[in-house]
Amino acid sequence: MDILNPDIELIDGCHYRINPIDGYSFGKNVENLPYQEYNDEEEEDEDKFGNETVQEEDDEIPNLVLRDDGFYVTKVHVARVFLPVLIGKRGTTQQRLERETKAFIRIPRKEEKEEEIKIRSKRKENVAAAYRRIQIMVDAARRKHTHTHFISIPLTNERIKKRFIEFKNSVLENFSSDRGICEDAFLKPEKLHLTVVVMTLVDNFERHVAINTLHRFKESYFDSAHLNEPIKIRVQGLEIMNDDPSDARVLYAKVSAENNSLQQLVDDIAKFFSTAGLTCASRESVKLHATLMNARFLSLRTTGIEDRNKTFDVRNILKNFENYDFGEVLVNSILLSQSHSADEDGYYSTSTKIILGSSDKTA
Repeated sequence: MDILNPDIELIDGCHYRINPIDGYSFGKNVENLPYQEYNDEEEEDEDKFGNETVQEEDDEIPNLVLRDDGFYVTKVHVARVFLPVLIGKRGTTQQRLERETKAFIRIPRKEEKEEEIKIRSKRKENVAAAYRRIQIMVDAARRKHTHTHFISIPLTNERIKKRFIEFKNSVLENFSSDRGICEDAFLKPEKLHLTVVVMTLVDNFERHVAINTLHRFKESYFDSAHLNEPIKIRVQGLEIMNDDPSDARVLYAKVSAENNSLQQLVDDIAKFFSTAGLTCASRESVKLHATLMNARFLSLRTTGIEDRNKTFDVRNILKNFENYDFGEVLVNSILLSQSHSADEDGYYSTSTKIILGSSDKTA
């Protein structure tokens, strides 16, 4: 990777450098990645660990099967881009995992069509230990890479877009002499949205899991909460992400709904996707905001190179538009959207969506 000119990805108005992992760059053709071979001999030495046990919490292990030969076995999907992390140089990481968890770990070789890792031990606790270690390592590797998808709530009705364009034009007309205030700093009106959670989905399997998870959320959440109609929300008022309006990086519109219904909805979505293993767990509530301006757009849109030190001065904007009313919108759909993409209407490309108050699945 050229550290002076790294690959950049756009995520919800922010730009992130794509970090390499163990010598492999994310975003390239996974099938062409170098692959470290490790000759595991599980069938030839199946008594290697015997009945040794690793003490672990007795959590539920997905797809766990007790075979007739006395071995507990489970399979876990790991995208091929992450397999080198588990194998290590000359198989040293895989061997260490097996040694520390007392379980056999069968990782598919490059030429095999199998896409699941098999974990096997005569002790259930050892399978659980290996399963959790693999999940932790994959999650850590995933966090180093750019997000590819996010759960979004569009804020693109004609009223909201019209008021946003009026706001932008007024700001440019009156305050374009303020530092950093220019058209490049604004989000496109067709992409106004709320971000609920972001995800890194690197293969078709993970994308299908995310699609099914969103629909499973609707089935479980809406049935239990009886939330079967759209939520009316108001977009009004301005705020910044940091404390100094003279040196701001993000300007956003505040969002609210009656009875805390929207906050409850997005928090439940975030928790549901975290439980499914698609996002990292967070103890904090989702911050409801609609990004309007982002200083990172300034350098990237003009030079193609991100300058993380870019900021703008929004003191006059906050003074004159502090309580600006963008209008109301009915939230009637929740989308699994693809980052850095656009459909014909200008909004992010949609992988699937659910409709509030409808039992129909739209893919």
